[in-house]
Amino acid sequence: MFVQGWSEAYSEHAQEAASAPPTPDDQDPPRHTTRRPAGWRRTSRRGVLSPARGCGSGLDRPYGAEERLPPEHQRARDECRRWLGCQRSLPLATRGCWPKFRWITSRDHHKLGSPGAPLNARYARTRAIPRKDPRVAERYLVQFEVDPQGDSTAKTERLAELATNWANRAAARAHPDGPSITADAGRTEWGPDEWAEVERVSVEGAATWALHWQHPDRNGGSYQWVSDVRLATIGGLIEVRVEVKPVANDLTHRAESPNVGAPGVVADIVGAKDVPAQFREHPLSAAPVPIAKGAAGLVLAKDRRLPLVVVTRTPAGRTLVSSKQLARVLAGLANVIEIDGPEADRMNEQLGAALSCYNGGVRTYYAGLRLDDRKRDHPVCSPVTLSYLARAFPLIVLSQLLERSTRFHDHSPIWDQASGRISSFRRDRLRQSVEASTLADFDELLVERDALIASQVAEISQLREERNKALDEARVKTTEAKSFRRENVRLRELSKTNPVGSDDDEYASVSAAVAYADIDFETLRIWPTAEKSSRSSPFRSPKEVYETLEVVDMLGQQLRESGGQLDGVDYAEWFRDIGIRYIPHESQTTVSRYGKERTFLHPVTRDPVLVEPHIAVGSSSRDPSECLRIHLYWNREEQVWEIAYVGEHLQVAST
Repeated sequence: MFVQGWSEAYSEHAQEAASAPPTPDDQDPPRHTTRRPAGWRRTSRRGVLSPARGCGSGLDRPYGAEERLPPEHQRARDECRRWLGCQRSLPLATRGCWPKFRWITSRDHHKLGSPGAPLNARYARTRAIPRKDPRVAERYLVQFEVDPQGDSTAKTERLAELATNWANRAAARAHPDGPSITADAGRTEWGPDEWAEVERVSVEGAATWALHWQHPDRNGGSYQWVSDVRLATIGGLIEVRVEVKPVANDLTHRAESPNVGAPGVVADIVGAKDVPAQFREHPLSAAPVPIAKGAAGLVLAKDRRLPLVVVTRTPAGRTLVSSKQLARVLAGLANVIEIDGPEADRMNEQLGAALSCYNGGVRTYYAGLRLDDRKRDHPVCSPVTLSYLARAFPLIVLSQLLERSTRFHDHSPIWDQASGRISSFRRDRLRQSVEASTLADFDELLVERDALIASQVAEISQLREERNKALDEARVKTTEAKSFRRENVRLRELSKTNPVGSDDDEYASVSAAVAYADIDFETLRIWPTAEKSSRSSPFRSPKEVYETLEVVDMLGQQLRESGGQLDGVDYAEWFRDIGIRYIPHESQTTVSRYGKERTFLHPVTRDPVLVEPHIAVGSSSRDPSECLRIHLYWNREEQVWEIAYVGEHLQVAST
């Protein structure tokens, strides 16, 4: 029903448009106007116009007098907030608007809204707002098909020509003398950050064509715009997919919030007569279609799959928004129709008051409309609101439709089928080429592979032998270095006068035992503070200190092998089983009084470290010659024991 009615209305409109000259109502409204509305007068040096005496509009009320605005202006303000309040980039939604209220300056905003309301919730028609083209969407995505009747190859070439012409026109504005994009496969560059690439793949029964164009923001933004135009054909079906989105160069993209409008390539393709575009067999149009009769049938058609934007005319016979601009912006997403007053009355009688549209208003009727739908299910813009929104209105409707389009077109069925067929075709050709090869070719290939593998095995064996030889040499040198260091320690101790004495000349003092332990044990890191304290220790059994550090190294080796786990056994229990007294922490009183004595400077990080855990060596007396303490802790990150102190018993709270 919808397809037949739309086709008849569109064909009649096309015949009339071909013969009739353009009318002033079809043109865009002037960008600036100096006409003063009826009932307004100039009242200040700043050029602010206020209502004449007796007009009663209330816009010249003092600060905070919002409740005294007349009803018509209150309704307009509230409707503007409903239309603009849902937009994320609100100030942009009013830029570039037809400045019907240009005479209101930024200092008079308090007359138009509540003091705490944001700028875009008021009548934002001031000289303070830069006039740029509004952009109210972050990502543009549209997908439709082309009528399959006729030569699909010729239609695909025509679509590729339209896409490349659009990209060349846009690129020529920034680079007049730069290269041009061709419809054939290839890459075109205008600079390091601006380039376009065309990819064309064709096999029997399927073909794909893609244009990927990336360029920096023309307004100085720190982000790139990426435009993708994809064409796919299979079995006579042709699919068109256009996507435009920003890509951030750095984190400032978040703050700038770039917004995208409608690319001209969609309107060019939809408006081309030789490649009739459609969406699920529903014709698409890039121009408004006047409907003299049967508008309600198009709106209520059950087989309608696209939104329908209805633009009504005022009693004077003109529209408050440019229908041509609206239809071009919404091309591929919705169809636009124009109806006059009598036809609007007939349509409203069938739709009811909640779904009505009249007297210059514009309404978007989504597919699947029912008479019991709520008013907010199909957005409407009243004539008063249109007078405030003006040029921003088409892009506000675009943002509403794009929100649904980006969720609906999550995949491309024809593109996926064509890509699958191309991949299958390539696999079949590869398989055929392999099967066509002779057995001699395979034998020769196997011989070459065997020779290559044999040479690689010989090279790996040689490298393994060299590695083992180097490891053996390193072990010998390490052993020699340890022996040399031990001899140096022994000679140094013999050259000193040691009043303590020892039965074993090798461990003549505690400092010698600590030095030997530093040489022999890999899991111990002897701090300079430990070496200093050991030199002043009069402990009588230095060999016992060495043996204790050897047991600590044994535990360190186990911790390395087990990844720091001791099967549920803590350090104190492990040392107790060996016969060593390990104290994990000091009392709170001792730490508060004598914590400074137990704080040592780390040799690597140079940070002070409180080392409470310690091992008791010798007797339980406090005699320095009979008692010795080793303060240490396990470094889990580096897998070593940090030996911070080796010397006499430190002070505790009980002393």
